[in-house]
Amino acid sequence: MARRSLALLVALGIVVLSASAAPAGTGSQSTAARYNCGGKKMLFYFWPQGHQAVPSIKFTPYTTPHMEAYSQSGAFYAFADANGQMSFAKTCTQVGNLPSRWASAKRKTITTTMEVLCTFPVAGELNAAKVGPGGVMSVTLGHSTKQVLVGNLRATGSAITFDTRFCHTAPAPAQAQPTKYAFTGLKATFSLNGFAVTYTVSGEVCGDPTLTPWTVAVSFNGATPNPQTAVLQSGTAANVAAIVSKDSAGNELTRATIQLTFNPGPPAQMTLGVLPSNGLVTNVQVSGSPATVTATPVPSC
Repeated sequence: MARRSLALLVALGIVVLSASAAPAGTGSQSTAARYNCGGKKMLFYFWPQGHQAVPSIKFTPYTTPHMEAYSQSGAFYAFADANGQMSFAKTCTQVGNLPSRWASAKRKTITTTMEVLCTFPVAGELNAAKVGPGGVMSVTLGHSTKQVLVGNLRATGSAITFDTRFCHTAPAPAQAQPTKYAFTGLKATFSLNGFAVTYTVSGEVCGDPTLTPWTVAVSFNGATPNPQTAVLQSGTAANVAAIVSKDSAGNELTRATIQLTFNPGPPAQMTLGVLPSNGLVTNVQVSGSPATVTATPVPSC
């Protein structure tokens, strides 16, 4: 069936297109930077597996391993992640970089999600860099070579080491239990310049359904589904596939775009739509729409 459909597409000059979208990264990237943010009492959130939403501190999900530095009164200082992304607060002052080494043998290393709270005798200076396949954030005592904290951030195996004379751990704020969302049963049929077209669509996402990219399975005329990714913002139609008919010279004659619209509800629903470019797309019929979106709590995404 798939081979016959492909032959018909070639003969009619029809091209199947797909659309995908993904969220932008967080922070800015650099090779190395050292900043003085003026803080003696500092708080580090260490997320070696990333995190889901953290309601108590209003963090949205960010599943890349990373860490953040704050003042203990709540002012943001710096961010670094396992992709080498980093950022610093505008209130921090960039200073000259210096090599650093551990100031003491009294150190502890942790590899689990945790808060690290530190009180330094002078303002700590923060250094962040992209190193190999990951990122690193370190802290020195003032503008010196005396290193007192280092976070090594990797896709797997992240760790943070700190000087126990100045720092101790505490439990990290509780994360919201992640939820898996899914829908199925959406179908669209139409005629594209005389060629019969059928699309079936299903999809799923784990995490915030309006921020996390959905995995959408799009099947064309019974072929094996072609997975796409798309961010489905609440109430906004998103393109997940398109089919184009062209003449023998390669000029576009008509196009039909397959769209999904997510409504978080309650109840949560997914609507399927077909957007034609002109009157050569005819006999449009959609079934199963809107589809119910199921929500299932899961241990992790």
